Amino acid sequence: MQTWRYSNQLHCAECDLSHREPNPSLFSFNSPVGACESCRGFGRTIGIDYGLVIPDESKSLRGGAIKPWQTKSYKECQDDLIKYARKRDIPLDTPWREPRRRAPQVGDRGRGRLEQGRLVRRKALLRLARTKSYKMHVRVLLSRYRSYTPCETCDGARLKAEALLWRLGDRELADSVLGSTPRFKPKGVQWSDETLNTLPGLTIHDVMLLPVERAVQFFSRLKLPQPLDEATDLLLGEIRGRFSYLADVGLGYLTLDRQSRTLSGGEVQRINLTTALGTSLVNTLFVLDEPSIGLHPRDMQRVISVMKKLRDAGNSLIVVEHDPADHVGSGPHSRYRPRRR
Repeated sequence: MQTWRYSNQLHCAECDLSHREPNPSLFSFNSPVGACESCRGFGRTIGIDYGLVIPDESKSLRGGAIKPWQTKSYKECQDDLIKYARKRDIPLDTPWREPRRRAPQVGDRGRGRLEQGRLVRRKALLRLARTKSYKMHVRVLLSRYRSYTPCETCDGARLKAEALLWRLGDRELADSVLGSTPRFKPKGVQWSDETLNTLPGLTIHDVMLLPVERAVQFFSRLKLPQPLDEATDLLLGEIRGRFSYLADVGLGYLTLDRQSRTLSGGEVQRINLTTALGTSLVNTLFVLDEPSIGLHPRDMQRVISVMKKLRDAGNSLIVVEHDPADHVGSGPHSRYRPRRR
């Protein structure tokens, strides 16, 4: 007779796998509870970019393939490299891009082997960073050859794998907003693609990767299990309102994981407009410098309607437009005339 074991907690009795009770901090990359421990919630890690270390792969080791060691200050490193290559029978005059026989790789202790001879002291700069980073000139050198790469632990999701196991919505709703976009698969989770496609709903990172216009569709059709308390209704209303404002000002193509430094000035101003609408500010003066930058002319009317909502809420707006084509009117009845109080 087979015995089935159950648990009244988030625990699987068969595989002895447990999960903690969810809380808001678990789903925030600004909190140490939910942030990925490798990238600390940034989604990217900084390391040595070997494309910058070896920018020209047509050069050989003797010809200066490793760029950081081609200065007078680090000539000693280049000499040590040549001595080591001769000792290990590594070709010095073969272009870097050409395949070689299996050649030894010098890691932290000179052990291991590297396929196709992608060789000598590939980790030397990392070792230099660990041992000599207290020196200013070493930090300056390393800064020239560093770059950001997606975090290998969370794959850019910023959150721990545990937070990415929770899903929102049902399968039908998820399929309708994702289309042909693949679902995000948390690293470290042993799921096949077939299993992943049969799961209901979206993870929080799936929602982050959705364009705003699809996120509007997702939350407008989202139905949570009943009964809902007043706080949940209020939260859903705020989310739907914020997404609707972003779509109204012509930002439906943006995704929530878009970095702010990549936004144009007009996009930043329109986002600030939606923030002001969401916080219900009153008695505030807004000065907008060309909010139509990057906006299609057919979407300008929607931005104007958002401005009117701010004006009608008891605020004043001053809009500066340098292109006459973007002027809506002039004189005492101009739509851009600030409201006097």
